[in-house]
Amino acid sequence: MLNIRRLGLFDKHKIKGIIKANGSDGEFKYPVLKEIFCFIQSFLPLKMKLVSETFVCTDNGDLKGVISVKPVRGNPHRINILQLIFANDDYTTGKELVNFVVKHYGKMGATVFKVVINDEQKNLEDLFMHGCGFRCGSWENLWDLTPDLERFKDVTNVNYSQMTDSYASQVADLINSELLSHYKPALERNANEFKPPVIELFSSTNKSSFVKHFGKNICAYFSIRNADNKNFVLIPYLNSGYDVNYDEIIAFAVKTISKFRMSDFNLYLCQQKNLKFSEELEKYLHLHKYNCVSTSHVLIKEFYTPVKQEYQSFVFGENGLVANR
Repeated sequence: MLNIRRLGLFDKHKIKGIIKANGSDGEFKYPVLKEIFCFIQSFLPLKMKLVSETFVCTDNGDLKGVISVKPVRGNPHRINILQLIFANDDYTTGKELVNFVVKHYGKMGATVFKVVINDEQKNLEDLFMHGCGFRCGSWENLWDLTPDLERFKDVTNVNYSQMTDSYASQVADLINSELLSHYKPALERNANEFKPPVIELFSSTNKSSFVKHFGKNICAYFSIRNADNKNFVLIPYLNSGYDVNYDEIIAFAVKTISKFRMSDFNLYLCQQKNLKFSEELEKYLHLHKYNCVSTSHVLIKEFYTPVKQEYQSFVFGENGLVANR
């Protein structure tokens, strides 16, 4: 009989066995200190959860699969599915795990669930879309800028400011205004997502963010992320109403990384297809003959709870009534 519970201290070696059986090079790390913290966190409401949580599916004591999720920082009603592991072709277990976390966090007030899947994982994409009711939330392309790093070091007159709390509201408005209409409201952002956390625990990714002004307005925002101090990802958000120079953005990123990274590094640009400026950005990338090294599918699912009334209506999460659709 299938049973889903929180990850236990002695489950890790079993998970490594599933990964090895699948022929994957990936690994599963889960420090003991984090396990203890997660046990304490399990008693807290959604808005107070600070780290990812992991659940396992067992069948008569045998571990069949594992799933890790984490609320979006500053917007805990949006949940990111970080990792889903199960034995080859055991899609029943995968479906059970995904549906469990949607129901579990949905009851706590979560309204949107998001997962990013590599384009090569067609069976996994089918599981989420046809087995669990997720829908398309856009595509993300990763472009390799590394061969052109020397050229960007010669670009001058680049002026960006370090991201601060005072810009958070303007950055959220910028991104929301650039979202294509059919991706709203599931992917809209709020200002709290761009404010630094009071406490940052067990994070494996470093992030630096910057803005560019045009008068009193912000016409561009971008972040630089890395998890290994070798491979950096540039994620830009631009106001399509302004003439923003792509060379300047990349050049600023290169110079910023070079300040603390003296040896060689790799730089990639994440192009998000759900943004209005994405098409122009892609033209620029093709013009300079950059290679798209990977494509990922962003899938989302909204959580609705039926309400017993004289007519059909729904509560979004468990916080507010929305009209029939």
